[in-house]
Amino acid sequence: MSSPTEASVPQVNFQSSKLEIGDPAYGGADSYPQGQQQQQPLPPEGTSLLDPTLLACPPTRERFFVTKLTPQEITDACVTAAVNAESDGAVKQQFVLTEIDHWNNNYEKVVLLCENSVLAIKFDFVTRKFKHAKRILLSSVVKLAMGEVVFPGRTMADPRRHGAARIFWGDPGQVALSTRWNPFSSDNIPYLTLAHHPLHYCDQDRGDAIYDVDAFFIELANVIRQRSPGVPIVAEALPISLMHGLASTVFNQSGLGYSKDRNGASF
Repeated sequence: MSSPTEASVPQVNFQSSKLEIGDPAYGGADSYPQGQQQQQPLPPEGTSLLDPTLLACPPTRERFFVTKLTPQEITDACVTAAVNAESDGAVKQQFVLTEIDHWNNNYEKVVLLCENSVLAIKFDFVTRKFKHAKRILLSSVVKLAMGEVVFPGRTMADPRRHGAARIFWGDPGQVALSTRWNPFSSDNIPYLTLAHHPLHYCDQDRGDAIYDVDAFFIELANVIRQRSPGVPIVAEALPISLMHGLASTVFNQSGLGYSKDRNGASF
């Protein structure tokens, strides 16, 4: 069987979900900034906090190459390149979201919710080519969490001030320090953090579930609740342990993790 994070050549309401507040597992107190409570009230209807900066100044929609493809074209390309019918099963729903890696970098990802897995796919919307994928088997999921993305108090990075969803298939507290501080070790980090795509903040796309991490989280929570009722679905802060954050600040402000038109240069 494939490993939970193998790179492949590939509506629920929270009244009925198992919600646990106060679960300290899979992260440990050291993962949170001093004074930051691990758990926080689940936002109404499972909605995550919105980014106030993008709310005040939405991005220019036309610069994102994802808008030049239909959802079906995106799905077809990613299914052909990434989905393994035997291990993944049928695709249930498709999203285009932002992955926040353990070094606080934003990356545009096609996320396929399949019968047996979640696939987070790096797809180049400029060249329309599959790059790589991370597979998370649903049978390996040990926890789902939604909450505000937080940094340690010592970081120089600006606070994110928005929410995200996180899928765990292991204990982050057991990850070696050398792995946590290696920007190229994402495949060895036992969780995946996803947030709204910037286009979620555009008026034209605000009602479209494809860019909405809340819609993804609700669908995934429903599937996990049915498959594995014992898996906790929690509300808690989502820590990212970065020291200075200067590199990720430049990377994210430049939008380098997205396929965009950059004043005539497209990448």
